[in-house]
Amino acid sequence: MSKALDSIRRGRRVALASALCAVMAGAPSPWAADGAKPKQEALSLQRFSQLLVTNNPRAVAARAQAAVAETQVQKASAQFQPVLRMDLTSSEQNEVNSPEDAITRGEEGTDYERRSDDFSVEVSSLLPTGATVTGRTSLSRFWSSAFELLGDPDTAQDDRFRSAYDVSVTQPLMRDRGVEVTRTPITLAEMDQQVADLSRRDTEVLALGDGVNVFYDLVMAHHRRTAAERKVEMATELSETAARLLGSGRLDGSALSDVEISRVQFESSLLQASETQLDLSNQAAKALQLKQMGPDGLVPIDLKLPSQPEALPPLEELVENAWALRPDLQASKLLVERQVVESSFHENQLRPRLDAKVNYGYSGLALRARSAFGDDYRATEPTWSVGVVFETKVGSDRAMEANLAAAKIKQQQAADERDALLNDIRQDIRSAVAMVKGAAARWELWKGALERERQNLELERKRFDSGRSDIRSLLLAEERLINVDLQVIEQRVAYARALALLSLTQGQAL
Repeated sequence: MSKALDSIRRGRRVALASALCAVMAGAPSPWAADGAKPKQEALSLQRFSQLLVTNNPRAVAARAQAAVAETQVQKASAQFQPVLRMDLTSSEQNEVNSPEDAITRGEEGTDYERRSDDFSVEVSSLLPTGATVTGRTSLSRFWSSAFELLGDPDTAQDDRFRSAYDVSVTQPLMRDRGVEVTRTPITLAEMDQQVADLSRRDTEVLALGDGVNVFYDLVMAHHRRTAAERKVEMATELSETAARLLGSGRLDGSALSDVEISRVQFESSLLQASETQLDLSNQAAKALQLKQMGPDGLVPIDLKLPSQPEALPPLEELVENAWALRPDLQASKLLVERQVVESSFHENQLRPRLDAKVNYGYSGLALRARSAFGDDYRATEPTWSVGVVFETKVGSDRAMEANLAAAKIKQQQAADERDALLNDIRQDIRSAVAMVKGAAARWELWKGALERERQNLELERKRFDSGRSDIRSLLLAEERLINVDLQVIEQRVAYARALALLSLTQGQAL
């Protein structure tokens, strides 16, 4: 009997040690209660997944790609930004007059001198129709030795000022004509931005799927540890009962040894479950970039689970909903549209270039810069020109035809990928629905088994109390009940996990 009591005492010390190991990860000590931090709020699945997406490397990279795509839209839109060009030139000319030059600017063999300062301003802009509008103005201050031939010594040494201002318009009539063609770079950039944003959302959905699995792995690890603790507590109580019965002669020593051995096995399982829970929690903390843990040193998570299965909508409704919401499918459809736009642009570029050109302006000449722009010193008639420019390849445009052929191939490839994705989504929904229904069915089966195990345990306790059963059978009945209860919880976790994954498979938020 003394040996049995010693065994019980050793078992209690082992139980105490295991309990200390289970909570040593961070439980606050009683003497530090005044300075303890407030209890951290448990993370729901939604909050857990948001933190995971925020720090997921793939999601971070996808967000960066979306931001880069947005800058490309701004870059493409810059084609309509007006361009200002200013030119300032100062020059001096010295050369000997030829017989022809002597007619207008001095005697043959003498030097001809000319000094000038030229300043010009030009503003040009591309219009949505494809036309290019350019406005120019210039002012030149100049003097030449030919002024001495005018016979007016008062102005022979004065500078002259020549002004000019005109507007030019070049409008494509075939290639590059029209708002749709002109906006093609912007349209393609906007589509690329939308595709990048959809890819970002799809990447986040994949990260959310990882988050769902990690979250419910943590939930299940908590319940496995709780079940292991229940087994240890149950075995400890039965060990004490066995010790009392051994003293009264109702039980032999072998039965007590069996209970003690079972308790050691349960304590070992508890240590393993605690290690697994801590490892999963640490991995989650790294993924979430958490700096503060719960009071037990673990990531605090909401353990709430569904209370009962719910009916699912019809399969076709789920599929239609997924087709309408899945970001990868929306991106695939958009890629088909993008290739259509690109093909249309290349077809336009196969046309010859035929541009209409119009120029209209005036010039002036005066002894003062301001007067050179006035009506009194302006030419009586404007300077203008109208014309067309035709340009085409000699033979077929092989480079552009190759671009068009490539765009057509990409368009067909994108359409094939879109159609394949439609079927893939349907199969994904089928699999997700099967997971939900399978978990719900297993849940119902194990619920029935749990009720039967409870009844069996009650009967076993009555038989034990009446002396018609032994403590080994009671321990096995208690263990079966805990195991079946854990199976029910596992199916509830599987059901909640499958529901969350079904939502993600449809492209819905958690």
